[in-house]
Formats: sequence, structure tokens, C-alpha cells
Amino acid sequence: MRSIAKTLPCLIVLFALLSNTSFAQYPGMAQVYRNINAQFTRQMMNMNRTYMYGNAQVNQEYDFLVKMKDSSKRTVSSIIYNDTIKHKNYLLFVDKRYKRSDSAHRFIKIYADETISIARNISPPGPGSFRPNYIPPPPTWYTGISADSCWMFKGESGQISAYSSLSDYSEDDAIVGLQLGNGSIIKYNHDNLKNMISADTDAMEAFDKKKYYKAIKRFNSSAEKASKK
Repeated sequence: MRSIAKTLPCLIVLFALLSNTSFAQYPGMAQVYRNINAQFTRQMMNMNRTYMYGNAQVNQEYDFLVKMKDSSKRTVSSIIYNDTIKHKNYLLFVDKRYKRSDSAHRFIKIYADETISIARNISPPGPGSFRPNYIPPPPTWYTGISADSCWMFKGESGQISAYSSLSDYSEDDAIVGLQLGNGSIIKYNHDNLKNMISADTDAMEAFDKKKYYKAIKRFNSSAEKASKK
């Protein structure tokens, strides 16, 4: 992030200079302008990359199997990006048929509301995965269903199921949906969660400390113990 922060001001200045008509008229400057524009686009996208939570790196790049609304499928290697203008999550498909300088065609955003679901294979490699004739185990798909603005991955199961907007992060900041029993998935907010767990004093203790994911886990633990009595 520090290198990006240092580079971006220079790119912005160059971008402004090259946009000036009197400067851009020199031979060869049109191509330089396109290259700077493409580099600026890539730098801006890199600001939306993985981040650290404790000692874990989350929102990493995975091979997602994407099911589009027309039922077609494609594999996309991407992190899950957030469009701060449209307030929607998307994957970035890189069409390598086009040059890096042609960012308009090379980079294609696939928004959540254009899909039915996305999934990634979470099966660990089997023994002997380094061998030439290695046969991988059958895939185990971890699926995120489309919810218009994002994909929802089930991060916690129990009496309350919690859904995350990321496929490798299920803590407080990523919760987007709640489901009580077999009911409908509803939007996550403090009031909805409080209504679900208000009778459980142990869960409410965590809730009052703003440890919302912990509150859900405590509620589920209490519910499971009660069901075994």
C-alpha cells in the first residue's frame, strides 16, 4: 500500500499533463497517454486488494466458478472487489486476448446481480499432489449466492446462520445476512440480530461489547446444548 500511495500522485500529475491538448499533440504521445491511463487503472484496482485481519490474510484471489443469470458458467480468478460508487461487489475477469494497454476490453467487471452464484473449490490437495500423475480429489464447492449487491457465503451454521460477503472471512465486518432456523435470510443489522438473541444473556453480553459474530456463536452453542437435554 505504501508503494501505491507514493506512485499514485505521480500518475495523477502525468495523467493531467498528458490530457493537455498542447502537450498530447507531440508524435508518439498518444500511445504514452494510453499506457499511463492503463497503469493508473491498474494501480486504482490494486488498492482494493487483500488485507490483513489479525494474522490472517483475507479476501485472497481464488478461482471462482461463476454461474451467470443466463445459466452459462465461467471460471474467474479474482478477489472480491467493492465498487464504492455502485455499492456492489464484483469479480474482475481478465480477458487476455486484449493487451494490457486496452483496459476497456481486457478488464471485465462481473457484478453480483449479474450472477446466480459463485463458488470455489475448498477441497485440500490429496497426498502425492506434487507427482505428475496426481489425480485431485472431487471438488467441494463453497458457494456464495447472489444477493443483488453482494454474494453471501454461509460462515456460521446453527440455530442462527450468519452469511458473509467474503468466502474466507466470517467475522463482524463481513456479515451481511442472518437466518433463524429454516426461515428466510434477512439483512444483517444490529436490531435484527438483537431480536434473535435477546433472550440469551450470554450472547447479549458479547453483543453489548460489539462482538456480534461471537454473540451468534454463543447463541448457537446455547441452543445446541438445550436441544440435547
